Amino acid sequence: MTGELVPATGGKRRIASWQVAAGALAHVVVPAYLVAVPVACFVAAPAGATLVEMARSVPLFSGWFVAAYAALGLVAVVGAMALDRLADWRNRGREARDPRYAALVSARRVTLAISDGRKVLDDPASATLASLRRASWDHDDPRYQALSRDLAEVVRTSSAAIASAAPERRPELRALAAGALGDIDTALGELGAERARLDEGDARVMARYVRLRLTQSDSAGEAP
Repeated sequence: MTGELVPATGGKRRIASWQVAAGALAHVVVPAYLVAVPVACFVAAPAGATLVEMARSVPLFSGWFVAAYAALGLVAVVGAMALDRLADWRNRGREARDPRYAALVSARRVTLAISDGRKVLDDPASATLASLRRASWDHDDPRYQALSRDLAEVVRTSSAAIASAAPERRPELRALAAGALGDIDTALGELGAERARLDEGDARVMARYVRLRLTQSDSAGEAP
């Protein structure tokens, strides 16, 4: 699977800057209108104007407010999108420069996936998630990075399916997720066993090398 749970920056899910800007503008549009239009009517009114006379300017200044606020929103969103692009470009550059970057992203991806999975999947996946949390992940190894992506995708898709499913369908979906997580746990165990065999082989080779070198050194020292 190729889906990513976390962005290239790693860590938690990142909300785009333009989404923050658009949300902020949407939340303050009414308070801004209630302040800006009455103030504009008061300032533009001739001296001694009554409230009724000031109120006649409300439609005019409301139109100006809508136009100005729309322009402001467009500038803010486009500017935030440009900042997002710049941040993504810098992150890609950092990834290219840092050989450990992919490993850090993989480790954060696993942490987030397990945390999200424990909130949604419950039994029978909880034991498997606990096993995955305790496992020794070698995130420098591309095979472990691929497993972390699979883990993130299983949790993401299963969580979405469970959230949208009818209550009677959720136990089956949780069981399906538990099975997929079990497959990942098994694959992780196989990678760990392979790594252990390789490490043991390296240790045996080194031990034989040291024994042979010391034996040869002793033999050379005893020679007349």
